[in-house]
Parts: sequence; structure tokens; C-alpha cells
Amino acid sequence: EVLDTPYSVMMHDLAITEHYVVVLLCPVLFELAEDKPFRDMLRWAPERGLKFGVRARRPGAPLRWFDAPTPVYIFHPGNAYEAGGKIVMDACSYLDGQALLDGLVGVRAGRVPERAGAVPFLYELDLAAGTCRERQLDDRGVEFPRLDDRLVGRRNRYGYAVVADGPNFFLPGGLRIVKYDRDGGRSHYHDFGRGHLPGEPVFVPRT
Repeated sequence: EVLDTPYSVMMHDLAITEHYVVVLLCPVLFELAEDKPFRDMLRWAPERGLKFGVRARRPGAPLRWFDAPTPVYIFHPGNAYEAGGKIVMDACSYLDGQALLDGLVGVRAGRVPERAGAVPFLYELDLAAGTCRERQLDDRGVEFPRLDDRLVGRRNRYGYAVVADGPNFFLPGGLRIVKYDRDGGRSHYHDFGRGHLPGEPVFVPRT
């Protein structure tokens, strides 16, 4: 009913809160075909928009759809939680899905479009009004958002990710681990030095 197309949706991740599940319906579609390489099965369809499906974490609960203002592709949400009748979720959002698909093909050869990276967004789903608001948090390329796993689905002050020096996460250059402060404090960075490429960070409690 939502998709209305012979294509399937390329889904990669979802988010949870204490009482809800958030499903990501992004406008990258694929059609399986034996005579095509995988890349040729993918299609960027921004006209379909970005939709979030929200349902309560109980059997038989209905699924509600929220339309986001900007059509993007999302591989990884960071965390989601409930606050004041809203679901607040941060995610790494690819503004140009076609550049992302082209970049996945050319990244091994060093051919990556300038707009192929993701930038961090904050989404607010108003459960009463049925609306979605969004805000871009940074102009730099960011991916692999994580947090203290004990706080998944609940409000977290700090979040961690891999951040690039510029807008494109895939282009050669400096990549660092960043620690964001949701309460507005300054961000902290760790540079692993020349010749080191950090991946998805994992939070380890001090105690």
C-alpha cells in the first residue's frame, strides 16, 4: 500500500524506543534480476520521499507512517527515544542517494562523487500531530553512529561516530572518532594518526 511498485525497498536498519519501533522506508529501490550486476538492480527514487513507520512494541499494534521533509537514504540511525509525546531520532542521512550508489561502485578505484557522504540529522516524530520535523546537525561527513548500549531506546547525552574533515566520508583524508554532546557541550575528537583508518566505534564502560 505504501510502496505501490514492482521494486523492493533496500532496508538496512531500524530504531527502537522504550515503547516503539521505528522502521525506515528510504527511496532506494532494487529489482532482483539474474542477468544484472547488483549495482544495476538499485535505483534512487527521491520522488517517493523518506517515510518512517512507527508501531508500538506489542503484538498486533498498527503501523503509522510519517513523511520526512527531505528525501534521503539512511544506513544507520544513532539512537531514538521518547520525549514529550515525540520520538527523537538521530541518523546519518545521505542527501544525494544517486551519488551514494555511484560511490559504492567507484570507491575501490578512488572515484567517489563529492556528495556521496552522509551528514547527521535529527528527526522529531510528533505522535499526536502525525508530523515529522528534521534538522541537520553538521556539515561534515559522518557515519557509524553509536552510543552506550545500555541507553539504547532511552535518552542519551553522548553519541559517538566516525567523522570526516569535510563533507564526503568516502574521499581520502582525515577520519576521526567524535564524541557528541546532545546537551550542547563541545565535541571531543580522537585522531588515530597517519596511516590509521577508524571504523565503527564501540563504547566500553570505564568500570
